[in-house]
Amino acid sequence: MLWLNLPDGLVLPVRLCRSARKTLALHVTAEGIEARAPLRMPQARIEAFVRSKETWLAKAWQRQQSRRQAQDAMQDAAGEGVWLLGERWRLERRPDCDARGQWRDGLCLLPEGLAPAEEQRLLALGLQKQAARCLPGRVPQFAERWQRAPVKVRLSPARRRWGSCSATGTVSLAWRLVQAPLFAIDYVVAHELAHLVEMNHSVRFWAEVERLYPDWRRGHDWLRHHGHLYAVI
Repeated sequence: MLWLNLPDGLVLPVRLCRSARKTLALHVTAEGIEARAPLRMPQARIEAFVRSKETWLAKAWQRQQSRRQAQDAMQDAAGEGVWLLGERWRLERRPDCDARGQWRDGLCLLPEGLAPAEEQRLLALGLQKQAARCLPGRVPQFAERWQRAPVKVRLSPARRRWGSCSATGTVSLAWRLVQAPLFAIDYVVAHELAHLVEMNHSVRFWAEVERLYPDWRRGHDWLRHHGHLYAVI
């Protein structure tokens, strides 16, 4: 076990994990910091590497803590609301509710007496249905501006990527994106449509995003600051 001294005086343990790898890497989560090292790498070299990254590690850990606090707040509120298109829908449990749950008039209805895991499952299924109705429909608005039309638009279960674009022209959108405001959804759609022309993140790519959706920065910044909240479900 190694130790990391943070600027505020807090001391964090750094768990050392050795394996048959060739490089030394640091992994930061809300649970802690992990140093992944080759089997025979000297302890002194590992400790020196950790010390050299102390400032970065402190910021990364504090960022993870902020995310966890936001997620905890979201989960604490799960008994009262769920996000859809950037709006908070009130969550209610009713004895006469359909076993699959219902979404109507700003209410998300679930049957009473369900275990938390089952509630999460029904919420996920409900959001997937909402995503199927909404997300593909955000694509045609760009038809007059795109240089290449997508061959197919599909939903994906991804948690870490809001969208992707294949070399064959398939655009994939994460169903969890339906929790975000429309301007953020439209940014992701424009981002993936731009990849149909530029399969990279070059200056030309961002120029294409700008041409498709001039307000893209607003959606980009929103997801950068709030997107992790939508991975709770």
